[in-house]
Amino acid sequence: MLSEGMTVAQIPVQVDVLPYDLPETPDFIVEMNSYGDWTRLLAPTVANYHAIHRLFRHFRSTFTLVPYRQDGSAVLPFLEPVVKGYTGGIAMDWQDFLKANGPLFDGTAFADGHPLSHFLLPFRYGWPVHGARDGDPRLAELRRNAGLRQAMRAFFAEKGWVTEKERPHTRFQEFHNENPEHGSNGPWFMDEPRTQQDMEGHALYTSFKVDGFPAYRVDISDWRRVRNGLERMGSYVDDWYISVNPAYLDGEALAIFRDLQGQRGSDAANQEGWLFGYGELAGFVRDGKAVSHAALVAALCRYWSMDLDGYAQWITDLWKPANEPELPPEARPLYFANAGGARTLFWPGTYLGVDGPLPSLRLFSVRQAVQMIDTASLVCRRHPERCKAVRERLASLSSEDERENRMYMQGLQTILTEHGEQ
Repeated sequence: MLSEGMTVAQIPVQVDVLPYDLPETPDFIVEMNSYGDWTRLLAPTVANYHAIHRLFRHFRSTFTLVPYRQDGSAVLPFLEPVVKGYTGGIAMDWQDFLKANGPLFDGTAFADGHPLSHFLLPFRYGWPVHGARDGDPRLAELRRNAGLRQAMRAFFAEKGWVTEKERPHTRFQEFHNENPEHGSNGPWFMDEPRTQQDMEGHALYTSFKVDGFPAYRVDISDWRRVRNGLERMGSYVDDWYISVNPAYLDGEALAIFRDLQGQRGSDAANQEGWLFGYGELAGFVRDGKAVSHAALVAALCRYWSMDLDGYAQWITDLWKPANEPELPPEARPLYFANAGGARTLFWPGTYLGVDGPLPSLRLFSVRQAVQMIDTASLVCRRHPERCKAVRERLASLSSEDERENRMYMQGLQTILTEHGEQ
């Protein structure tokens, strides 16, 4: 009931309980990436870190915070253990890392009790100590990395975070994002490799894996110019993230990268490889015109229809530091969004009286897309003969007509209710 003055309005609501359950963890993973920009306007505390993770979990997506900047410096101290020695045996202090990240890995940080889907580890060039660019960088990294992954895997196994395939657990990824143009003293462009030399850098780090730990991830755009490098070492990469730019993500790319995953070695037998697209979802305005929320739903459904395992939004918190002195700093992102909001999926709540993050309305569209994808996946499992048509239809959803997309969602629900529980 709604009341205003002496007027009372009754609004009838009918709730239909459908005879099927969607999975508690999504079939299609939507990664919401950050490089730590949020720490400028929200306190860089464990409490806010957990609040952001929980916010994205509420919208059926995964928050990933790259633990270091492209120059190799750490974003937050609790994203990595303190390495006290790395010659003649590894000594690590896990106290702060455990406090901040343990609840993500065992699920206690979340209301649903499920662990984080995946997590980026702090491995990078020059960690745990900075190295000089003179001498042989490969030998320097071999010495520096000796024992690091063994020690980390042993600690994770002790905590029960590295488990058998059949038990849900966090996927730990090694992701190299170093870039000499942005201050890295490493010799390779690890972020979106562009030469065969860059691919050799990735080949070096894949050789450090211990019993398949961690899953090795590469983000790549123009893969054709490093194709020879892909063929030489690509089968050692577990997780490929390909730019969704149509010039890079097409049928040829899907076939090549799926083939590379099929060639992965025996140490990868306990976990399937991932193939993601990455890019930038639509903002709320483009060329001075409002963008329909249908655009986000259509884009994510299209990526699922390509048989990708997930999609990564490359940045979610690029809060533009507008030069508006009459506004407090925490208010400026709310008035001056970067790229029409395309690079902001959550906001600082301080100006609105909230001690923590606030979601963009577009996250409701992200959740709508994930639920549509989960429903379509369930149709495919129960009715394989319909799957081809379902994928084709999701690939062609309207990016402007929200009503049309809702009607198709109702059509999927009707298919599932025809036979009830199975």
